[in-house]
Amino acid sequence: SSEQLSLPVHRESCPAPLPTMASVPAEGARTLSVTMFNGTTVEVKLFAGATVRDLRAEVAKQRPPPEHKELRLVHNAQVLQDDVEVDGLDASLPLFAVLSQDSRTEVLLKVVSEYAGYDDLLTAGKAVDGVVAVGPMPSIFDVLQEMGGKAPDEEVTKLRRSPWSGGLLEFRGSEGSLLLPSLELTGLLAANGASKAQRATLSIGVNSDQFNRGLGVVLEASPLMEASAATEGLPWYTYCDLGVSKDKPGSAVKFHPGMHGGQLRVEGFGGFQNQSVGFTPESWSRSGRKLHTLEVTVGADGTNEVCLRGAEDGQVWRKAWSRALFDGQRLPAVYAWLDLGDTAENPLIVSPISLSLVMAQGAAGVKRSCSDVGGPPGRPRRESGGGDASASAALD
Repeated sequence: SSEQLSLPVHRESCPAPLPTMASVPAEGARTLSVTMFNGTTVEVKLFAGATVRDLRAEVAKQRPPPEHKELRLVHNAQVLQDDVEVDGLDASLPLFAVLSQDSRTEVLLKVVSEYAGYDDLLTAGKAVDGVVAVGPMPSIFDVLQEMGGKAPDEEVTKLRRSPWSGGLLEFRGSEGSLLLPSLELTGLLAANGASKAQRATLSIGVNSDQFNRGLGVVLEASPLMEASAATEGLPWYTYCDLGVSKDKPGSAVKFHPGMHGGQLRVEGFGGFQNQSVGFTPESWSRSGRKLHTLEVTVGADGTNEVCLRGAEDGQVWRKAWSRALFDGQRLPAVYAWLDLGDTAENPLIVSPISLSLVMAQGAAGVKRSCSDVGGPPGRPRRESGGGDASASAALD
């Protein structure tokens, strides 16, 4: 939902850094700065022994939450329990307020981009011939579980772990589900002496036994990206108004496993209608439970490219489109998508996401064409202790 996309981070236009949590006057009272979900801050003064419950109540007095919504506090990428004493929190770290319907998973989805593991992984990426490869990125399921201390609510995420190995997830929702939040590349760029990336490629394996339903991924530009609204002169294309909106800075990349020609399209500004990819990307079962790979390259100049790499050798197709999704400093968020959703036996299967970023235009060794690198994804194996033996044997 749109509410899940509202990340409680400071606005790019604000020159000051995020406020730290507190200052402690001589008389022992503690003044806390809480960053609200819209980027503004609230100042609250509490005395020694105050709990998170007290803090929530004071913040709610200044900024009453909407009806049927609850205000929750997040600190160091953790949702704070009401009985935690404020004095025990790290005053050097920012404190966020988010709205929820009392769902821990909903709260975490709003701040999941603050998960430290993302920044650690990105910062560790080192450029080779001007290209930084990162990943696979951690599964959103694992991130939410680590942040919340328990498995995320599948009714909220519409995701569940697949019985097949490789960190696969199964998606059954009708409104899309976050796979990777919009991430800032500040640490990665600094570590590689760059101010921005020229382009980024996000690679994800997908397949399904669905037929005649567009499926794939939706990319949504960071809300802090000023160029995200630059759509003047771009044509608008949508097949069925699912997954895209003129009010959201995104593009939906969809194709049809098992359908002759694959029929791949990009919906949204700058998109294009169904295209034959020159081969039939076989469905999950008919392919022997193999994944097809979507490699979506987003350029800081607004020029993008989708490359479909089929599960078999030689199956490669690509096409460009224009839409501002990346500014060289902030990756777009990635969502799983299945037109009309599914609650039966044919979910969308998705793999972890890998990243490749080009630091300098024309860097030596850069391979722009997806047909030049890698190979078809292998077949996942069923995890031990789960599923039927016949299905597992079929993979051997």
